[in-house]
Amino acid sequence: MTNISSITAYMKNMKGFSLIELVVALAVISIAIAVGLPSLQGISQDSRLTSAINTLSGDFAFARSEAVTRNVSVRIRTVTADNNWAGGWIVETLPAVGPAVTIRNGPALANNILLTGDAPSLTYNSDGTQTVGTLNFKSCKNGDVTAHGREVRVIPTGRIKLVKNQPCP
Repeated sequence: MTNISSITAYMKNMKGFSLIELVVALAVISIAIAVGLPSLQGISQDSRLTSAINTLSGDFAFARSEAVTRNVSVRIRTVTADNNWAGGWIVETLPAVGPAVTIRNGPALANNILLTGDAPSLTYNSDGTQTVGTLNFKSCKNGDVTAHGREVRVIPTGRIKLVKNQPCP
């Protein structure tokens, strides 16, 4: 029979962890990472979608402001000739005489982000309105068919409305 006081005295002198304690701690940490990692990926994906649509809507607001400030029409258009805005965009003034003048370039987005619009360009008049009607621009993850998309709507008065949780193509 062992003496209880000798065991407690021995344990008081111990420093560090046993191998079993380390293995259990690593197992708990591994489980926590395995459970938490998928949710972190979802958060980063949502952040990229929101960033893409916020960048575009910020440039819409900039174009509208420049149209009013400069008293000229300002166009924002895709770099390509189609309705794909993910490759980037250009904000340019349309003076009454002479060629268009580029005042800002929008960034190209990551390959896994889709950014599409109803039209390849949007022109703001000198009073801040646009004459095409309501235009929708949607940001989605490539291949996603759920309602995780972000959308910006530009109404004829030129105002912008951001909408979350839109169905993706």
